[in-house]
Amino acid sequence: PTAPIARVQSPVYEGQWAVRLGDLQATSSSYATLWRRVSLDGSRATLSLWRLPQIRESGDRFYIGFRNARNEWIPLLVDSANTGAWEPVSLDLTPYAGQILTLTIGVYNNGSGPGSAAVIDAVSLQVCR
Repeated sequence: PTAPIARVQSPVYEGQWAVRLGDLQATSSSYATLWRRVSLDGSRATLSLWRLPQIRESGDRFYIGFRNARNEWIPLLVDSANTGAWEPVSLDLTPYAGQILTLTIGVYNNGSGPGSAAVIDAVSLQVCR
């Protein structure tokens, strides 16, 4: 099952809008996932973003990863942070240079306990040649 993904005007880290993943009222297990196919056609690559995690149940997760050409999911960051504050995330994708990947950013709710969500903003992918 999928969970809501919404463009929001509050809270935002910068600019006029951000994206909320997940549902704080969730009562069943679900995934809220953004994905984007990208070509890392340089020698260096960095994924950066700001997140406001609200992971409120021990089995729920915020995750960033990718699917490679063999459709294997490679996790880059998986955690259950609930900081209540904006925090930066910067991931070095240089080991995957030269590949075409499907990046994924999302929230998993396991369906027991309170729901979880995260707001992400200022997402960028820098590929240097």
